[in-house]
Amino acid sequence: MITIRYIPIGNTFFYPVVFLDYVSLQYPAELKLTGNNLSASLTLQDTVSRKITVAGVNGASPINIYDIKNNIRIENFSTSGTNLLFTGKSNSKFEVVNQAITKKPFRIVSRQVPNLVSANNGADYMIVYHRLFESQVEQLRSHRQSNDSYRSFKAEIQDIYDIFNFGLEDPVAVRNFMSYANSNWTQPAPKFLCLFGRASLDPKKNISGSLYYTNFVPTYGNPPTDGYFVNYNFGTFTYYHQISVGRIPAYTVPEAQASVDKIIAYDQLSPQVWWKKFLSITGGGTRQEQQSFQQKSELLINSFIKPPPPSMIVERIYRSDSAGYITYNYKDSIKKEFDRGTQIVNFIGHAAAQDWEIGLEDPNTLNNGPRQPLVLSMTCFTGKTSEPNLRSFGEKFFIIPNKCAIGFVGTTGWSFSGIGDQFNGLMLKTFAQDSTRPIGEMVTYASQLISSDSLSFASRNTINCYNLIGDPATKLKISNTPEFDIRENDYVLSNPFPALRETIALSVYPRNLGTFADSVKLRFNLKKEGVTISRKDTLIRSFSYIDTLTHFFSVDSNGSYAMTVVIDPDRRFQQTFTNNDSITIPLTLRNLSYTPIRPLNNALLKSASFRFTGLNPNIDVATNNVKVILQIDTTRLFNSPVSQTFNTSTFTGISTGFDVNLPVTETNTLYYLRTNALINNDSSGWSEIRNLIYNPGAGDESVSDSAYTIYTARREQFGLQNLVNVRATENGFELGSFTGNLYAKSYGSNGPEASYFTINNINYYSDGGSNVGLNIAKIKKLTGQVPEIRHFRMNTAASSDSVLAFLNTFDTTHYIMTYIASYVPDSDSMRSNAKAKFREFGSTQIDSVRRFDQFDTWVFFGYLGAQPGDACDRFHRFTSNFVWTPLDCQLTPQFSQTLGTITQTFGNADAWRNFSWEQTVTSGNNISFDIFGLSRDNNQPVALASGITSNQFVSIDTIDSYAYPSIRLDARLSIDTLNGQNSPVFKSTSVRYVPPAEIAPDNYSFTASDTMVQEGDSLSFSVNYYNIGFKDVQQYVNKWYVKNQGIETVLRTDTISNVLMIDSGRTSSVSFSTSGLRDIKIKIDTMDLYFETSSYRKCQ
Repeated sequence: MITIRYIPIGNTFFYPVVFLDYVSLQYPAELKLTGNNLSASLTLQDTVSRKITVAGVNGASPINIYDIKNNIRIENFSTSGTNLLFTGKSNSKFEVVNQAITKKPFRIVSRQVPNLVSANNGADYMIVYHRLFESQVEQLRSHRQSNDSYRSFKAEIQDIYDIFNFGLEDPVAVRNFMSYANSNWTQPAPKFLCLFGRASLDPKKNISGSLYYTNFVPTYGNPPTDGYFVNYNFGTFTYYHQISVGRIPAYTVPEAQASVDKIIAYDQLSPQVWWKKFLSITGGGTRQEQQSFQQKSELLINSFIKPPPPSMIVERIYRSDSAGYITYNYKDSIKKEFDRGTQIVNFIGHAAAQDWEIGLEDPNTLNNGPRQPLVLSMTCFTGKTSEPNLRSFGEKFFIIPNKCAIGFVGTTGWSFSGIGDQFNGLMLKTFAQDSTRPIGEMVTYASQLISSDSLSFASRNTINCYNLIGDPATKLKISNTPEFDIRENDYVLSNPFPALRETIALSVYPRNLGTFADSVKLRFNLKKEGVTISRKDTLIRSFSYIDTLTHFFSVDSNGSYAMTVVIDPDRRFQQTFTNNDSITIPLTLRNLSYTPIRPLNNALLKSASFRFTGLNPNIDVATNNVKVILQIDTTRLFNSPVSQTFNTSTFTGISTGFDVNLPVTETNTLYYLRTNALINNDSSGWSEIRNLIYNPGAGDESVSDSAYTIYTARREQFGLQNLVNVRATENGFELGSFTGNLYAKSYGSNGPEASYFTINNINYYSDGGSNVGLNIAKIKKLTGQVPEIRHFRMNTAASSDSVLAFLNTFDTTHYIMTYIASYVPDSDSMRSNAKAKFREFGSTQIDSVRRFDQFDTWVFFGYLGAQPGDACDRFHRFTSNFVWTPLDCQLTPQFSQTLGTITQTFGNADAWRNFSWEQTVTSGNNISFDIFGLSRDNNQPVALASGITSNQFVSIDTIDSYAYPSIRLDARLSIDTLNGQNSPVFKSTSVRYVPPAEIAPDNYSFTASDTMVQEGDSLSFSVNYYNIGFKDVQQYVNKWYVKNQGIETVLRTDTISNVLMIDSGRTSSVSFSTSGLRDIKIKIDTMDLYFETSSYRKCQ
């Protein structure tokens, strides 16, 4: 029996607890053969000769003595009875065999090996691999050499065994090789080691059930560490990374090929929005754990991710069990955010080796395609790569082809809180502040900095067990400089088919997919026939991710126009990509384009076919070769298998139509269409994209008139500017939410010792000696608003009653936050009734709070009815034997936007009918509509109705469409801040109105009796005109006139009451004498003749 007693010699407040992880006993032993064999080591470090006596020898049997430490066979020995006597070195390791040797080598092979010891060798990037993967390794080596300009070198594992360990299969061979290359090869020394091939902890298949026993490239230890191979401090047990190392755990050739394909495809990606995203996931089995993990996550985010230089967009998925152990939407949210794409995923929580708690169990369920992040799995056991009976959680992330992750950092053993958090923070720190992009270097940095605390078992374990699955030279895609990006859909034109001299508003939405830029120039170039005719520069300041700029301009003559928008035209920033920082926007003038007329934008299609009509280019088809084109598809890129293209060069009149059959007839299928015109093989440019939505069940079936229905239900039908505090979900449109930041610190009241509240990034301090004592904040659970913060000095008998009175103003819709700021001389105590009230908020430490004239610290977060596990409650009593200890609580609850708006504009209309909307509302939430009229001169919108809550067939037929040809509908989503808990859901809008008739002449149908006459002669002219609008024209006016020096002379006016039907045409004629039309005082040889036609109502 061994008894160990620990007696503290210092402060008696300490309670001794000793955990024994390893015990080594040393005792004298007799050197004696057992079973005709002896293994013995001498522990001295020198090589001085020693006389050795071994008992139990049978002199009649062969005797073989080996010093395997110094590679010596000892042949000079003698025996005396049963004693064996010989001489050996002081540092020897002896193997003595007192019998005939019957074991033979498994095989003897004659091999030619490469010269791995030549000093002429040199490499930045090295691959140690198994020959089974020869082809894939060469592909990766070549890629690193060409893509990254690395000196790349590959070494086959058997060659390493032969040269650096006498042909024996042992991990030390790889370590010896890397140490030799580091010291003897041409400098600079290698920077990266890629271990290409899976390891196995059962390479001899001692376990019959082992499925993965082939040891392609070995690992070291159990839990295994790959850091062993890149640490050259022999004799130590802390294998911090002196260069970057990662493993590609391929077990088959298809896995190897898929891994290399994944690496190369990732390196060759073009800029994507998800490069700028950071996904933080936390778990926890209890509320206390959940809150603790969330605090750690927020510290990392606020320290490294959100501030410059990365200034990333953060998505949070925090496990937060509001009741019992039920978690809502946690698993679905993780999958959806992965699938949307993110640069880094950081998980803090628990694991059962093969999952992230209840959040993610099988990486194969992800469908993120090429949007593959680096995964930092800061939990236990998820980073294994050598289990003989299964493929680990981390392995699956990497080896599953064409999706999941480009790299995975996880541990093969336990993950220790504290030092694990530090490791996590150091990886993100070097990424953010040092702009480190190779994923192996992020791990190396953390490993090296923690190694200074290598006496700690937790530190050694963290360094040794956190490994990288993936290629250590893979670089994260977010650039370490600003990377500007603007795409063909990142703009909005106020009028997609502008007229001459019309003021056009162009709004653009540039992005920065790299690091923060203090400012950057953005240039607008207006071009005519490819030549820049005007230029304007503006600045974007504090450019983190996305911004909005609006530019106003006009065109004053016919021609082919385009607007080019260029970010950083002077190339102030060195960007990795230079083909994504500008866009050219074609400006399709109404007179040269094939302009869509019917159906309307966002029109509802109730049948599987429709007739498209477009206005022909205002070009003489008799003297020009003109082709009009229509494209329709289910994607904005017009590249899906169901894309359709229609065209014709044979047309007459003012409009051309095509009959279209829909290839996909699923409800709410969204179609995109665009038009183009080729005039003498010169394109007028694609028109603005219009939307059509198929839903045979939507709209009002009971009404049959000339009204059209506009139907909006899909996110793609709304611009960014249409949604305020509203987000699109699978169910429809809901109020947005934001992650709050509630933090309280209990300490002192001055400078760095100040106590304070942080409530959604606003700080409330006890500083400069003020607000000492008890501080209490009231926060609305739903919105995060702060109705009141109270300070109680606690220095009179009435102070406790005041605290109780304030606590009684709280209800179940509030959070409470509390801290003590030290200290209050001659303070009074808190009474039992006030303490009882605090217990109702979930406090378990309140009874420890006695007086406020000491340096006790107490911080508390809770709410009425909270259980102890739901609250954050920490107390520390100051004594003369302890230092003054600050305490804090941090929580990040989700707060809801309480009011959001969906804005839509409809028109032009000849008559308004009604509108409806689909919704899901419950008690405590609401959707209402406001109606605004938009006049013809586009002045300030006029409020026509507000607060409409009846969502079926709201009549708008009394709105004067002549005064307000367009209307704006504002859907207001709201939550009752007192009783509401969930957002209402807005699903769709259906607006019915009659668009106007549109009468237009065919400019190239003019005929004249003559074009050159003497003054006084008579002339006759005629022209064809058509109704290209949406309704029959009951009455209209035709007018012929001439203009002379701005003076209009009417030749003929006809009011026609004969109905002009849709798509029909007529001819108007005029005969007149030229006598008196010319001013005799002015010499003029020509005169302009005008024809104008319009509906009768417009002339009133």
